[in-house]
Amino acid sequence: MRYLVLFFLLIPILGQSQNILIDGKFDDWEAIVPFEDAIDPDNGSDFRKVWIHSDQQFIYLSFELGQKMILQEDNELALYLDIDDNVSTGSNNAMFLGSDLIFEFGNKEGLLYVDGVTNFINHADFGYVSAPTVSSNRFEIAFRRDDFFYNNNIFSSPEIKVFLRDDSGRVDRVPDIGNIRHTLTDRSLIVSNYSFKKVAGSDIRVISFNVQRDAIFEAGRSDAFKRIIQALQPDIIAFQEIYDNTERDVRNLMQDIMPTAPTGETWTISKVLPDIIMVSKFELKGRLTLEGSTSGSAGNGVFVYDLPEFDTDLVFINCHLPCCQNNDTRQDEIDAIMGFVRDYKEGKTQFETKEDAPIIIVGDMNMVGFDEQLTTFIRGDIQDEGRFGNDFAPDWDGSDFEDALPYNTNYPTTFTWYNPNSRFNPGRLDLIFYSGSVLDLKNSFSLFTPTLEQDTLSTYGMISDDVLVASDHLPLVADFKINTLSSTESISLGVNDFQVSPNPISDDFSLKFELTKQQLVELSLFNHTGQLIEVLKNERLSSGYHNFSLTGKGLPAGLYFLNLKTEEGSVALKIVKE
Repeated sequence: MRYLVLFFLLIPILGQSQNILIDGKFDDWEAIVPFEDAIDPDNGSDFRKVWIHSDQQFIYLSFELGQKMILQEDNELALYLDIDDNVSTGSNNAMFLGSDLIFEFGNKEGLLYVDGVTNFINHADFGYVSAPTVSSNRFEIAFRRDDFFYNNNIFSSPEIKVFLRDDSGRVDRVPDIGNIRHTLTDRSLIVSNYSFKKVAGSDIRVISFNVQRDAIFEAGRSDAFKRIIQALQPDIIAFQEIYDNTERDVRNLMQDIMPTAPTGETWTISKVLPDIIMVSKFELKGRLTLEGSTSGSAGNGVFVYDLPEFDTDLVFINCHLPCCQNNDTRQDEIDAIMGFVRDYKEGKTQFETKEDAPIIIVGDMNMVGFDEQLTTFIRGDIQDEGRFGNDFAPDWDGSDFEDALPYNTNYPTTFTWYNPNSRFNPGRLDLIFYSGSVLDLKNSFSLFTPTLEQDTLSTYGMISDDVLVASDHLPLVADFKINTLSSTESISLGVNDFQVSPNPISDDFSLKFELTKQQLVELSLFNHTGQLIEVLKNERLSSGYHNFSLTGKGLPAGLYFLNLKTEEGSVALKIVKE
């Protein structure tokens, strides 16, 4: 090891008005100026850039490496933090002098020096969260400053100093000498918006919930589950880890929790061995087990439901993928799931293919391995094409599947698994993917009751520790509007055959639709965030077919929506610019 003479490197970190969410996306860091380290591919993990941010409750840190890794496994990266701007407190090691906290990411543990006492700590002791949980060359972390080691006054200085170190191979450190200094801010915490109630205008509320080995049936825990499900009022529940209880057991349980679906329908209960159970207000047309990739491993279930109101079916896949470091078997099962989606679209399964049928994939994916697994789900990039067939575009319009990315309630994070007594920090193991061409995500969240206000808990009949008592996985919630029009809805809107060609669009494309009567029509283009780009038409049109030539010139690549508003209502069409 090299012994360094320390001095403090003053690094201005700008863009402090930026809001940070720990979701593994990184676009929210763009306004913050990073500290940049020299590129040296032979030097450990080769730190490249470091970003720092803070608000009243959290300190945020992001760093970029020269290679991919999994942050919680098989690395020797460590964070060194001086929280009181005093070199005489903290570590007395000459290399780490003044470091009040030393946390080793790969070992999932650290040391905290407080009032001359050395404390061994894990993630829960300082509210540490990281993203992504899969492999990456960039990570972001957050930890609490308002409840740091159960001491609200531990940050006695308005400034903190940070450096990162990797002891693998040739030691790498950022900065090479000294520390990165950051002035703490008193900015209020800003979190992602969500609606606890099912959003008006959405058609289905979906919950994915790993109930930790039948805990939903356990005395002392079942009441917490009951309060959660009653509060959320789902239309579909995708359970994982119901091993020892049958469909009849679940039916009896639901009779106690919610005798009928929110709109009065009788629940349809269906199980795929060994642990997948679906509860749905829709009629089940058929199911299929996609066998686990190893003997005795969990199977994944395909459930096809009738949606008569929309003149189509709902293809719903409930997954429980292999855990932990089983990357090969997990990838095989993901390949098999996406191979089924491709075959369904091509009419090669036991089910009748309904073009533009909504497709939803949820479950405990155990996403703690290689990022290629996420890529397979989103882009249809099948790894073992010899066994599971060719790559394909998953969505009906030739685009990628969407990731619902539910944020935690009142928290700037996206974790779905939480166990304060585990060495592993909170992570996003459970996911919801969907076909965005026919499903409009209106609302989503990952329920974390400890962060809910008391008024909300009281209104919905919950207790602050309900999710902690119930399971180590959180319930994921998503509200969808189905954009496949039924014949009844089309007539009520006075619109038929609303489509663009080609889609994905090129610089020039055409729009076609039929009006059943003369009426005032407004045609508008929106970006993927709902921001209006341009009103394309606003005039009274005659009944019959209408064709318009439109241009995509000047539009950046991405997702857009064409909204056709009539006197009777409106309908949106998703388009993609490549």
